[in-house]
Amino acid sequence: QYRNTLRRYLAVDRPDIVHLMNYWAWCRELKAASSSHRLVLEMQCEWLSQRDRHQVARQLTVVDAVVAVSDHIASTFRSAFPDYPGVVATVGNGVDVSYFRPSEQRASASTRTRRAILFVGRVSPEKGLHTLIEAFSEVAARFADVDLRIAGPQSPLSVDFLTSLSSDPRVTALNRFYDRWGNCKYREHLEELIESHGLRDRVHFVGNVPHKDLVATYHEADIVVNPSLSESFGISVVEGMACGIPVVGTRVGGMCESILAGSTGMLVEVDAPGELAQALITMLEDTVRASEMGSEGRKRAVELYSWEARAERLKSVYQKLRPGTPVHVSTKIVSH
Repeated sequence: QYRNTLRRYLAVDRPDIVHLMNYWAWCRELKAASSSHRLVLEMQCEWLSQRDRHQVARQLTVVDAVVAVSDHIASTFRSAFPDYPGVVATVGNGVDVSYFRPSEQRASASTRTRRAILFVGRVSPEKGLHTLIEAFSEVAARFADVDLRIAGPQSPLSVDFLTSLSSDPRVTALNRFYDRWGNCKYREHLEELIESHGLRDRVHFVGNVPHKDLVATYHEADIVVNPSLSESFGISVVEGMACGIPVVGTRVGGMCESILAGSTGMLVEVDAPGELAQALITMLEDTVRASEMGSEGRKRAVELYSWEARAERLKSVYQKLRPGTPVHVSTKIVSH
């Protein structure tokens, strides 16, 4: 039904540019509905480099530009399809830096009785929470005043979708958290880890946080951490940076680009609880340096990851597809 609606819209309204998110297999069908438009395919995952090359190449013959959410995604595409003749560009992702901003009321760490490490994201194996809990057991032994908060829905990916995210064997090995029928047992595994380390009173699952309350959740944190094994961009660390909070992420995907190690935060290896623990401990011990990282992160988020910055990068791509024509964008979003 959605595809039929989209085809009818293209045939009647005949837009200049169609911007398609991730659904690469629809390209030829959409182009056939209105051949006059330029087609932009935005990829926020590695699917193009992982699917059947012949099938993807056939769809790419009608694509005028491939834009990626990170240099990592753009690079994997270029490696897989070096002969693609269209525009390839990184446009990044965006956050509302007027909403995600430093708190003016937050008390300093020295005046608060407890401190918090915050993870924001779904509770799913690829997010690396099992590594984070192992790391936090070392942190908790060192600091009696630090808690770990996990903010996000209990919505693990299906095992098939999860293992399609990346060809990294550390990602495909996450199928160990699913039973033979595909049921995810990840939350149960995390609860067992928490219990085995005696962290029941120190690790808090706060559930899904509505967007209107999300900035307040960030403002309660001293460090934002993302221990993911697969991450095309890593929106939570950028939201944390925009709030002026130091961040710790893994050296994977887009986080290697958004986090300037030693300046806006720290980067650690994937699935390395000892290294992650040491990064968190370093920030908790050196609060002055952590505060400086938070300030630098805010500057970087505003400069590179505001919606205005993303819009300018996207506008540049559109301009290349319509040379000599001023770009005055009037959008219509056709969504599910």
